[in-house]
Amino acid sequence: MFSRAPDSAARQFIYSSAFWLVLGATCLALASVKLVAPDFLHTRLLSYPRLTAVGSISLIYGWLTLAGLAAIFYAVPRLTGARVASEAGSQLAGMIINLTLAIGVAINLFGGVQDQQFSELPSYLDAALVFGLLIATANVWRSVSKRVEPRLYISIYFFLGGLLWAMLGLAVGNLHALNGVPDEIAHLFSINTTILLWVSSVGAGALYYVVPRASGAPLHSHRLAVLGFWSLAIAAPLSGSTRQVYGPSPEWLVTISIASSILLVMPVLALLVNLFGTLRVAWDRVADHPSIRFFVAGSAFWSAGVLLTILVGFRGTAKTFGATDWETAPVWIIVLGGATLWALGFITFALPRLMGRRWIHRSRVSSGLWLTAVGVAAAATGWLGAGATSAIAWMAGSSEAPSVVGAGYEVVLESAGGFRALSVVGLVLFAIGQWIFALHMIRTTAEGEPHPVEVVTPVEALL
Repeated sequence: MFSRAPDSAARQFIYSSAFWLVLGATCLALASVKLVAPDFLHTRLLSYPRLTAVGSISLIYGWLTLAGLAAIFYAVPRLTGARVASEAGSQLAGMIINLTLAIGVAINLFGGVQDQQFSELPSYLDAALVFGLLIATANVWRSVSKRVEPRLYISIYFFLGGLLWAMLGLAVGNLHALNGVPDEIAHLFSINTTILLWVSSVGAGALYYVVPRASGAPLHSHRLAVLGFWSLAIAAPLSGSTRQVYGPSPEWLVTISIASSILLVMPVLALLVNLFGTLRVAWDRVADHPSIRFFVAGSAFWSAGVLLTILVGFRGTAKTFGATDWETAPVWIIVLGGATLWALGFITFALPRLMGRRWIHRSRVSSGLWLTAVGVAAAATGWLGAGATSAIAWMAGSSEAPSVVGAGYEVVLESAGGFRALSVVGLVLFAIGQWIFALHMIRTTAEGEPHPVEVVTPVEALL
């Protein structure tokens, strides 16, 4: 039932992740259309909350989680010189995760949206997801423990840490013994752990592996990368409550969250300095490797998303832009722009080496990059613009005499209408880019020019 061939698990993860990418991008684009045209596809099954829930599940727990596992099971044998301890066990983990997500999507579509945003899976499915990740984590630990290469590369730090944080985030986000404010605090901790510590960590690990290999240049600074890893590990879990400034969370917790969010500048600087320091002597190779362009663009979006997270957490900023699109925009910029471009960059690099086929049309790969980047940039501009105009409209109305609750709210919606339309255009472009990339990937697998399959060997003097 399961293949024992080398890299078979990584190949399985890549193809299953592409399915969730297309599904998630399509659902998110359809949901955005409903914000400007509520009667579009007016059915209960395709309502805005259900499409948004399916989009979140598919993109975060399907696409990015499975693509992250593909990167881990591709890179770890090459960084350690030891084969994956059990290819069959890794494929079992993938089967559990895929089945869990399929059930979760069906429940949210046919039974109604579950729980809170980014936590739409019922508790028993979260437990199944943690179980699948636990199998994968045990497999990676066994592989690393048998390594031939004595040095522990920075990518291994991010991969192992990311797996542990993914399980921790899922577990804490489902502590249903909590109620009210404590439950919301746990939920925000779970979101930050998943987005900044799992999704971002595995992407950074892939970057630190692929960019030096593709460019042929050594990593600029291993120590700086380690500093970025530990500063992210310390700051990210504690910064979640910045979304509750002037909210019900204790003031001391909000203050700690704001201080921790400022510390997030460190991993951003560490990653950018290392990326551009590595490429400083290899810019001529960037044109020959589309995967590097994906990682450069993804790093720009990821850094922008993290910096916006810091900015919106300040008390003065939250007073103006709180409870608007400014609060959720950074999360989606990190997910759709940063982490997605990193994952696409990894697949662009790894697929020919795993499948023994060259990409058929490099222009199609570039099209996927540009449509993704332009789409996310347009959507981000729309979200931030809508948040700013909504905030201005609310502030202007706050000086007027009290009125009926909800009166005048249409003025706020009209003021942000143009920006919301721009975000729709951006998400549609993003979805088109993912369809082009996925279809090109399938065609390359079937018809691409033969390419030598990479043999698993330890990487020397590259990281």
